[in-house]
Amino acid sequence: MIFTGSPSSDEGKPEGIVPSLILFVTTADTDLLTADRALESLPADFPEVKAFNPANLAAPGSLTESSEKIPPEGQQQEILDAAALADVVVLRLLGGKRAMPEIFDPLVLLCHEKGIPLIACPGHQEWDQELVTACNVPPSEVDNVFSYLIRGGVPNFQNLLLFLSDSYLGTGYGHEAPAEVPWEGVYHPDEADGLTTQEFVGRRFQAGRPSVAVLFYRAYWMSGNLLTIDALIRRFEELEVNVLPVYSFSLKHNPEGDGQGNRTFSEILCDPSGQSRVHCIVNTMGMSMTDLQQDGATFATGPQVDYLDQLNVPIIQGIFSTGKESDWEDSELGLGPIDTAMSVALPEFDGRIITVPISFKEEVASSGNGHSGKMDARLQRNLPRPDRVDFLARLSTKWAGLRLKSNAEKRIAIILSNYPTKDARVGNAVGLDTPASVINILNAMKKAGYNVTDIPADGDELVHRIIERCSNDTDTLTEEQLRLAAGHVTGSQYKEWFGTFPKQVQAELRAAWGEP
Repeated sequence: MIFTGSPSSDEGKPEGIVPSLILFVTTADTDLLTADRALESLPADFPEVKAFNPANLAAPGSLTESSEKIPPEGQQQEILDAAALADVVVLRLLGGKRAMPEIFDPLVLLCHEKGIPLIACPGHQEWDQELVTACNVPPSEVDNVFSYLIRGGVPNFQNLLLFLSDSYLGTGYGHEAPAEVPWEGVYHPDEADGLTTQEFVGRRFQAGRPSVAVLFYRAYWMSGNLLTIDALIRRFEELEVNVLPVYSFSLKHNPEGDGQGNRTFSEILCDPSGQSRVHCIVNTMGMSMTDLQQDGATFATGPQVDYLDQLNVPIIQGIFSTGKESDWEDSELGLGPIDTAMSVALPEFDGRIITVPISFKEEVASSGNGHSGKMDARLQRNLPRPDRVDFLARLSTKWAGLRLKSNAEKRIAIILSNYPTKDARVGNAVGLDTPASVINILNAMKKAGYNVTDIPADGDELVHRIIERCSNDTDTLTEEQLRLAAGHVTGSQYKEWFGTFPKQVQAELRAAWGEP
C-alpha cells in the first residue's frame, strides 16, 4: 500500500535519484486508515510513504483481483523490496516477529547491513524483547515512536510521520511530542468528542426508555472506522432506546494505569453511586475481558469479574468478523477459526450471550472515500451487514426491556432435551437429575416474584405432565395427547410457514414427514 506525495515532490531531482521513502508495516488495518487520514494535512512535498499489513498480504481472500495473481511469497517480497529503498522502516506487529515469520529476520538483516534505521514496536502496550533487539536506533527514539503509535489518533500519526521525516530524512517540517488521547470515552456521530458521561446522558437519554451501552475498540474511533457502530446507534435510536456508545483501548486494564481496571466500568458504565447506567450491554470487542486461569477447569478471575457482578446486566456479543462477507456466506462453517476463538469461545467465559456477525472487513479505495487522493492503497474497513445489525439491536432491546418489567410480568421458557425422541428420554442428562432441578428452579422463581403456579410435586410428576401434553415419541403418541397439547397450529398456518422455508429444507421435511 502506497501513500504518495504530490507529483511535484520529485521536481528538481536528478534522474536516477530514488525519492525519499518511509516504510510502515503494521498488523492493524486501523493504523493504515489513521495514516491515510493523517497524510491529508501534511505538506504537499512530504516524502513518499509505503505501508503494508503483512496479515493481508498472506491472506488471498483479502486481496484485490489484480494482486490475487501474485503468490504470497511475491507479495511478501514487496515488503523487502520497499525496505531496500527506504530511508527508515517502522514495524508495529501484534504477536511480534511471528506476525511475519518468513520475512522478519531477512528484513532485520537487510536494515542492519544497509544501515537503514529500523524501529520495531509491539501491537499492544507491553514491550517485546525480540522486537527491541531488532532495532538499530537509540532506545529513546524507539520509545518516542512507540508513544506516538500507542496513543494513536490522526494528530499523533501526523506528528509521527513528521518526526520520522525530520529525524531520518533530514527535513525541517517540525513536529510535536506525542499527545495524550483518551483511553476510553463516549461517542456519538452527532456529538462533539470530549463529552463526559454525565453530560452525554443528560443530553441524549430520555426517561422511561430502555438503555443499552455499545462497547467498541478505541482504534475504530481514532481511525474513523465507525460505519458499523454508527449503523447500530441509528437502529437503536429508531427503536427508541437510549444508547451509550463507549470506546475503550482494553476492557482488562488501563495501559498506563495500575492494572486494577479502567474507567470504562468504574466511571462510564456505572454512575457515581456504583449503579449501572444501562439495562444491557452490546460488546463488539473480542477475547475475554477477564483473566482466565486453569485449575482443573478454566474459570474467569480478576477485577473485571467484580465489575461484571456489580453491573449485573446481560452482555450481548456483537461479532465483528475479520473476514469478508462473501467468504462467510460461501462457507458451510460460517465464521473462521480466528473469529470463532476471539468472538465466540473466549467471550463465553465472561458470560456473554453470543449472537451473529454484524460487520465484515472489506477493501475500500481511499479515493472513493472523499480523502485527499495522496495514497494508492489497499485499505480494509469494517462495513455493516444491515439485517444482522437490525437483529442485534432488536434482540438487545428486548433484553434491556426486561429490566424495566417486574418479575411477575416476565414469561420464562424452560427447554428440556429429548434425544432420542422417546418418552423415557425427556429431560435426559448424564449424571444429572434434570427434572428435579427444574422443580427447584420453579420454586425459586416463585419466591422471586415470578408468576409460577401449580408446580409439580417432584420431577417424576413433571415428566408425566409433559408426556400427557404431547411428546415426540410417535410410537406411543395418542389422540388424547394431541388434544391436550399446550399449543396448536392449524394446517393452513403451517403451510404458510412451510412456504417460507428454503427449498432444501422443504425437500428434507417432505422426505422425513411427507407433504405438509
